[in-house]
Amino acid sequence: MKPKIACVGQTTLDFIKVIGQYPNEGDVIPVAQSCEVLGGPIGRGAVTAARLGADVHLLSTCGDDGYAKTMQQAIQEEGISAKWAVRKSTPSQHSIVVLHKDNRTILWTPQPKADTETLALLPDVLQGSQCVLMDCTDEQLTTRVAELASQENIPTVLDTSSYKPWVEKLFAKISYIISPRKFFEQRSPELPLEAALEQAYNEFAPKLWSYTDGAKGGKYIADETADEIRSFEAVSVTAVDTCGAGDTFHGAFAVAIANRLALGEAFRFSAWAAAMKCQELGNTSIPDQSAAAKILAPSSEPYS
Repeated sequence: MKPKIACVGQTTLDFIKVIGQYPNEGDVIPVAQSCEVLGGPIGRGAVTAARLGADVHLLSTCGDDGYAKTMQQAIQEEGISAKWAVRKSTPSQHSIVVLHKDNRTILWTPQPKADTETLALLPDVLQGSQCVLMDCTDEQLTTRVAELASQENIPTVLDTSSYKPWVEKLFAKISYIISPRKFFEQRSPELPLEAALEQAYNEFAPKLWSYTDGAKGGKYIADETADEIRSFEAVSVTAVDTCGAGDTFHGAFAVAIANRLALGEAFRFSAWAAAMKCQELGNTSIPDQSAAAKILAPSSEPYS
């Protein structure tokens, strides 16, 4: 059976534009490459989990314009079961992502905020899930997901993104917290990175807290490794598009947790998935289940 993974948070429609030179004021710059893809920390995470073989159930808010319709159709084509909290007469979220060499500029129209109707959809989305993937883009929605999942003893994977003070109240309810390096640089600028990680872990006692650091890999501390800080490596590839690599990492990590992989294997699996995504523009090279089965170690729990 496929594990059920609930994905709750921000889904966007990304219009990616690759340019050969960065514009100055008044310039007209031709676009070298372009594509239209699902994005957002939860949208791309859900795509990753679905391609890796999970039964994905998504909850996001959206408007009712053409962007929303395109986004909904793209989610359906990925085989994802989605519930949309639609806001009438509201522009839907979308981003223009401008890529130039190692630089990335994002112009973003944000998603509508959750309301009571959105929250009422949560129990059905969470029911029977082996894991919940969530982000920190909407305080009311994130708070309610954390509360319900904790009450039902459903493992949660939280993508913190950058530091937001309000999310502190939720950390004790989260199972697996994954933060980018910048999160700790913002939360504890006076501490070395590993010390900031250890301090946060000891303060809130989740099952695991990790930081990711791009091509440098990352580190984690967890109860099952005797509270010892351990490292994981990134997978080296020729990167074409790193936009959404973190989203892909989180989606793959949720799949690994739902399939009960050991933590070392879960990080190796997630780093591999994120690296594969970077090899082509957009979401084209996010791997599928058949590719994943080939890279998992024989000693791992069976992946099914």
